Amino acid sequence: MYLLDDDEWHKVLVIRDFLKVFYNITNEFSASTTPTSNVYFKGVWDIQCMLLETANGPHSFLINMVKEMQKKFDKYWSDYNMLLSCACVLDPRYKLKFVEYCYTVLYGEMIAKEKVAEVRAILCDLLKEYRDVDGEDIGQSGEVGGETNMHVPIGSDRMANYSSWMTRKEQSVVEKSQLDPYLEEKNVDHKTPLDVLCWWKNSGAPRHPQLAALAHDILAIPISSVPSESAFSMGKKLINPWRASLTSMTIESLACYEDWLHAKGLCLGRSTIFNAEEQEEEVDREDDDSQIIG
Repeated sequence: MYLLDDDEWHKVLVIRDFLKVFYNITNEFSASTTPTSNVYFKGVWDIQCMLLETANGPHSFLINMVKEMQKKFDKYWSDYNMLLSCACVLDPRYKLKFVEYCYTVLYGEMIAKEKVAEVRAILCDLLKEYRDVDGEDIGQSGEVGGETNMHVPIGSDRMANYSSWMTRKEQSVVEKSQLDPYLEEKNVDHKTPLDVLCWWKNSGAPRHPQLAALAHDILAIPISSVPSESAFSMGKKLINPWRASLTSMTIESLACYEDWLHAKGLCLGRSTIFNAEEQEEEVDREDDDSQIIG
């Protein structure tokens, strides 16, 4: 009665592929060695695309479940954090074109252009805060040297003033924001494993010092609190005064054994492992009661 038929095995494979996306992204978000914020945008985009495809896909047994998941997703994730979206632009493998592609897939070209313009505007505003890193002074108009109001003296040669004005304009185009040269550079292959912070330190900083300072601050934003919280959530349950000297392999075996018992439905009521401390206390109380009665 516990054997699966071919149709059930097919459903198992479909569910495995569906959950594998969450598994991979969770591992990526919770990584302890490279938890930089540039992984946020692509991960959330992958999940949203997968939910949309599954909800409109051929697997009817998943549709109701996926629609409930979409409600949760729309509540917490549908409005992409724009600051963390900027982190994707600061990944030399993706930059602004990848953000535009992702938004186009989800919303179409018109909305995608608006979203991209918003991300770019935020990056430009943030970059102004780092204008003193290499000594440049970017004015409110975005041009090097600040405000450039023209005051033409009465009786002067207006065409001569026009020539000098054009010279300054051409110079400001050459000395444009460091964001534009960075975006114009060829992308690193998106399949290449890359430590983004090291890339900015070794390759990006010499060419774009202001943008590198911005990248270091944005990429260091943590996108998940799971690693720090999970380190303490299981410890008290597994390691108690009666198991303080257990090896890591034994503790791992206990956790797996408890999970297998629950999966087989053999652990009813209180846990036989996680609540061992309570059971030990109950045994102590029973011993004390027997001594009192005696």
